[in-house]
Amino acid sequence: MILLQIIVSQTNYFNFMQITEEDKTLHVLFDNEVVRSLPAIIFKKHLKTLPSFQTKEQVLEFLDDLEKKLAKRRALYLLSKRQYFEGKLKETLQKKGFSEESTEYAVEEMLKYAYLNDDLGVEKFIEREMRQGKGPYMILQKLKHKKAKVNAEIVFSIYTREKQLEMIQSLSEKSKKKGNQLIGYLERRGFSLEVILSVIKNLEQ
Repeated sequence: MILLQIIVSQTNYFNFMQITEEDKTLHVLFDNEVVRSLPAIIFKKHLKTLPSFQTKEQVLEFLDDLEKKLAKRRALYLLSKRQYFEGKLKETLQKKGFSEESTEYAVEEMLKYAYLNDDLGVEKFIEREMRQGKGPYMILQKLKHKKAKVNAEIVFSIYTREKQLEMIQSLSEKSKKKGNQLIGYLERRGFSLEVILSVIKNLEQ
């Protein structure tokens, strides 16, 4: 389906520009050559009218700038809805159809204006999960799933052994489970067997 056709007059000849849509993809043609293929869901409503171009390079420059602008706008929208870690934001933008270059640009802009801060985000995430009674290994797994730049050392520096002991004791006292059922319950919440046993041993004394 043809969405737009433009004939541009130059000194000695005419340039012909056309935008077509096929299988949710826009194809931008300049002098019958496909110069870019773009996801329709992102670009369609932004390419209904275009400025005049004299060369293929001008077309490409315009499309690159437009994609970066739209990627930045999408990143701001996503961050206004909930917290993202840098890696997860990149993944989300690329799944939407943005190129790696535009994704990197948008993320750099978010970092520049402090809309994105993995270090602060990781700390807040760990503290929130701790309050919900999650263990350090479950928290680490969740952070990795969210593409956060984190390792076990960072998690354990915040979720100290002392805090783990306090949380396990609190969960054990509230739970009706006993013995192996309690141990399994605490392990599934992300606590290590060694720390669990040290608490249960004291509770049984």
